[in-house]
Amino acid sequence: MIRSRRWFFLASAFALTLCYFMIRNNSSSLELKQSLHVPTNESLKRFLGEKKTSVKEEKKETSLKEEKKETGLKEEVLIPENTEKIVVAPHGARLNLIIQYPVFNGSDGTHEWAVQRQKEVTFCLQQNLLSPQVERVHILNQAEDHHSYVKSLNLTMAGKLVFQTLGWRIKYKDAFLYASKNLIGKNGIIMNADCYVDKGFEHLDENILGKKTMYSLTRHGKPTADGLCSVPDMCGPNYRYIGSHDAWVFRLLAPLPDAVLNKIDYMPHLFGIEQVVMFYMRTSGGFKIKNPCKILHIVHYHCLKVPQLGDYQFYEGQRIDHKLGLTLNKKGSLVWAPFSAL
Repeated sequence: MIRSRRWFFLASAFALTLCYFMIRNNSSSLELKQSLHVPTNESLKRFLGEKKTSVKEEKKETSLKEEKKETGLKEEVLIPENTEKIVVAPHGARLNLIIQYPVFNGSDGTHEWAVQRQKEVTFCLQQNLLSPQVERVHILNQAEDHHSYVKSLNLTMAGKLVFQTLGWRIKYKDAFLYASKNLIGKNGIIMNADCYVDKGFEHLDENILGKKTMYSLTRHGKPTADGLCSVPDMCGPNYRYIGSHDAWVFRLLAPLPDAVLNKIDYMPHLFGIEQVVMFYMRTSGGFKIKNPCKILHIVHYHCLKVPQLGDYQFYEGQRIDHKLGLTLNKKGSLVWAPFSAL
């Protein structure tokens, strides 16, 4: 009888203890769930004042992140322009633009000309910085103080700028030598300062460029409806190809040889310089030159007309291609790149 009572008390104590721990555990679990409660994406976005993201946008964002992991691309940097955000494009080949930004001197009686021309090249520089296809803008300065002048402009997305003091007026040799030293395995574009990257570069395929294809692009002109002056659209439907080019798009896998660089040691404003560069890139560089300007658009912005400009574009009184014997009549297709596909 005593043994039965003992077992009864032991069983009762065990049951009470078990009930106590069950109640305590249930209460603790409830408190833990409450303390670890995380708001949903939508409620968090409402709290932060962000816009609601659709399922389609979320899938797109996930796809882009996976693409970056596969290609090794860095996270895009968001930089505000007024109230909006500009993104370095996740699609298409990103470009490293090489230019020389000229600073014009108006102290010699050409002040009005200098001011207007400065506005034109500054407009183009800003457009290039805003382009989502342009990753960096490499400026090869003619003088050291040009660096501080560009910084004083307070351009949007100026974080893309990279400066190098050259010390003289840029020549094609300088630009391609810079690319050979700094942009191996990257997409480069050498362009005149009064041009900017426009639409179509999301279609640029760096795999094509990596097979020693170089694009020598003919420029477009913006219609007056865009608020700019009327500039001839030399790659437009009403123009035939005449051998004019203002940009070179490439992807160097090795530095260019001296056999090419030493032959293109001329300024880019010269009449016929495109034919010279094209000839040596083909014959000494082994490149295939194409001109898909109807797909990859660059825009020329040069409103100011200067009577002396024509003389300035000659080399010792004649076109540089004529001076060097690299004309269409003598070299044929080696100095010619009509409108083409990619």
